[in-house]
Amino acid sequence: MNQPLIQFENVYKRFGANQVLNGANLNIFQGEITTIIGKSGMGKSVLLKHIIGLLKPDSGKILFQGRPLSAM
Repeated sequence: MNQPLIQFENVYKRFGANQVLNGANLNIFQGEITTIIGKSGMGKSVLLKHIIGLLKPDSGKILFQGRPLSAM
């Protein structure tokens, strides 16, 4: 199997008392269509903001083609 294009490994994000991402794990492969659905306030936008680099996780790793997103 190919390496994921984007990979979340045990990602946590908190805003004050609000735990938004709680150990999120996600693999997105090249050419794959991924849909993120959920109720308002469930962390969809926060997840996407991590992928595009607008937010950094409190802990955990986000990888792009196997390299840490934070190093890019």
